Amino acid sequence: MKEIEIRIFKEMYLFIKDEVFPVDSVPSFKEIINIAQSREENIVLLSLKSEGKIVALSLFSQSVRQLSTLKYNSLFLYGFDFFDYNPIFIQSGFEKQYIEFVKKYASKNNIELIIFDNISDSFTSLNAVRESQEISFFDKNITENSFDFITKKKSLKRHKKKVLNNNYSVCHFRGNQITDDLISQFSKLHKERWNFDDIESVFESEKRKINYLESTYNKLLTVIKVNDEILAMHFGMIYNDSLIWHSPVLNIKFYEFSPIEILLLETSIFCDENNIRFLDFGLGDETYKDRFSNQNKTIYTYYFPVGFNQKIKVIFSIFLRDIGVNNFLNFLKKIYRKLSVFANSVNVYKGEYKEIDKINPTESKVKFHVISDYSELVNYFRTMQKPVKRHHYKRLMSDDIFYCLSSENDIVCSGWSSARDLHVSEIEKTLNIDGNYVLYDFFTPPEFRNNGYYKMILQNILFHLQSDAYIYTLKSNKASNRAIQHIGFEKTNIYNFE
Repeated sequence: MKEIEIRIFKEMYLFIKDEVFPVDSVPSFKEIINIAQSREENIVLLSLKSEGKIVALSLFSQSVRQLSTLKYNSLFLYGFDFFDYNPIFIQSGFEKQYIEFVKKYASKNNIELIIFDNISDSFTSLNAVRESQEISFFDKNITENSFDFITKKKSLKRHKKKVLNNNYSVCHFRGNQITDDLISQFSKLHKERWNFDDIESVFESEKRKINYLESTYNKLLTVIKVNDEILAMHFGMIYNDSLIWHSPVLNIKFYEFSPIEILLLETSIFCDENNIRFLDFGLGDETYKDRFSNQNKTIYTYYFPVGFNQKIKVIFSIFLRDIGVNNFLNFLKKIYRKLSVFANSVNVYKGEYKEIDKINPTESKVKFHVISDYSELVNYFRTMQKPVKRHHYKRLMSDDIFYCLSSENDIVCSGWSSARDLHVSEIEKTLNIDGNYVLYDFFTPPEFRNNGYYKMILQNILFHLQSDAYIYTLKSNKASNRAIQHIGFEKTNIYNFE
């Protein structure tokens, strides 16, 4: 048995080029090496040879990984954070020998934990902590009329119909057609979409683009446009007769049109026209995947602690995660918020509409904006370089109205109005306003305070609504109460809380 350790990229390329493998890996080892080299990240090739032939091979990286609440200096399959499946080759009968070799390497390099993330092999004979998860996929060979199972679903056809007459177009880019400019557009949409839900996009790291631009020979980038504006994009990976549904992203401006379903429809049509048998939905438990799949498969993650103490630590980490320690902590936070509600109460004020003039932009140096359409808000926020959030979408789709005062380059004050009963999160109650308007969620950035903008925006909102309106604030917020009273709003008892 010969143990092989290679750290130099050139030698890795030569090794995998000169050796013959009995199976194809998904992704290929060459893909993995290309990405690591382009990102200038260190990896190590660990391989076993028996009688001059490779019997085991994988590519590893080393860094700190967190499992539940505990951190470990870990050795893991490189590419786990990008690929849905990770390549590892171990010929049957050599599993234990290879693991012992990897453990020996780990011991020499102060590694606590070895991780095989998301692999298809079930090494039941190995002494390891094992987890599994199901991946759903569509197999056209077991469904009558092939991809019609997906493409003829009423919801998909209905969503496409909504945008079909708006200069609708679909382009599929393959291989070297996937340019830096296209991935830059993809990255921009991805960051905006995840920020929509207050989640950090993986593209916040500039190196992430490299993953999408390297080894594009088997990649597919689908771009759907309406009126020359991107509706949605999908980056997929083609291996033999399978397409992996890897990275779909939508334009939040068109959120109401269900762009992901339209994207799925066009991807399925592509598969059908290009003799692709499997549409593999990959990692992720999004509920829509169950609607469009007809098969499931199991992938595994193995944890090999280096030493007895580390094994106990890993088992404890998984136990903490399984009992939902993070969920428990979030539950305690919710309880705390509920308890704090009892210490809160609010004052409700009524502002009377008066015949007042709008702000003179020349004199005030600010402009008053009224936005009641979601796509208009997206366009405006993009111009002002402000993030669009999910609550903006929900409010505007509920017919709430957004207002702001803006200078040439920034929003100096903003707020909302609603003609519906409004949930007051500070006291966890609903304010019943009986068909009137309520003003809420006002914000003035610190650098623009003490300029009279709060009074200005409230006056202009009343003028716009041509109606009286209510506003509320915590009794404990003395500054807010003073400001509201100073503007001319009067405390009232004409309201009901549920």
